[in-house]
Amino acid sequence: MIYDCSEMSACIDQARQHYDSMLFKEALRCGFFEMQAARDKYRELTQGDMHHDLVMTFIESQAVVLSPICPHITEHIWSLIGKVCTHVESLRFPYSVAVASPSA
Repeated sequence: MIYDCSEMSACIDQARQHYDSMLFKEALRCGFFEMQAARDKYRELTQGDMHHDLVMTFIESQAVVLSPICPHITEHIWSLIGKVCTHVESLRFPYSVAVASPSA
């Protein structure tokens, strides 16, 4: 089973399009505010029982999406989640997001 990540993927795609058009305010709107709203909606739907891998994918994706705007903060977040071997600025922009559920 694949957990539905369509809202997060749509936000990432929109942010990429806005970066390509150099519309940084719109990229911030999609990459931060709309992704946070999608996360909040997911949290409400799951009543707080969120899938760990999906949450980590969300944090990693949002850090990469926001790294052109606020590199120091995203680098700090990247180190907090244990990604000290790489720098967030050196990563490729995320494209699609899918998280497989654990085997039952």
